[in-house]
Amino acid sequence: NVIDIPDVMFDIGVATMFTEAWWAREQWSDIKTFGFEPCESRFNALSTYPGILNKIAVTDSIGKFSGYMNNYDFKVVAEEDKDDPYISVDVESTTIDELDRMHGTFNKIFIWADIEGGELNLLKGATKALSEKRIIALNLELWPNPPVEGWPDCDEIVEYLKEFDYHVKFSAHGDYESWDRESQEDFLFLPGDCSDS
Repeated sequence: NVIDIPDVMFDIGVATMFTEAWWAREQWSDIKTFGFEPCESRFNALSTYPGILNKIAVTDSIGKFSGYMNNYDFKVVAEEDKDDPYISVDVESTTIDELDRMHGTFNKIFIWADIEGGELNLLKGATKALSEKRIIALNLELWPNPPVEGWPDCDEIVEYLKEFDYHVKFSAHGDYESWDRESQEDFLFLPGDCSDS
């Protein structure tokens, strides 16, 4: 095990059944899990969830957040999809720091986020938890070549997290330095005191 047993998992961008939250429940049977899926069609398709499911985005703002939605997905910035066009929408939004204040305070937060293009917004809403090193691990999907303007590239995210002494550890296919950058890849980030273990 690379990380301690978390107090809580924030599963951001749940999307489909039997994904990360189900995996986490198998790893840590007593973990408190909060899922977040702002896309209405995806939210409605999640008939069972191993925790508390919320139809809300997790970003850098509390209240409303402007993004793009089609019949399948919600994104902070969206590429063109001629078959299912994205439209500009406002969704309910909160931050990691606000979730921690409302439901915590948690000392061992695990974040799994699949929020294509929204990673920096998420991190900017978690500065308190990041500064206090209460996020024990973050799994983020990194994109080597963002498809549209405003979508952060992988190096921007890595550099932003370094400001808080969080470092990219590895992916299922190897380390960050040897990544071929042919397609997106999930990477685990750990606080500085864990990054060399």
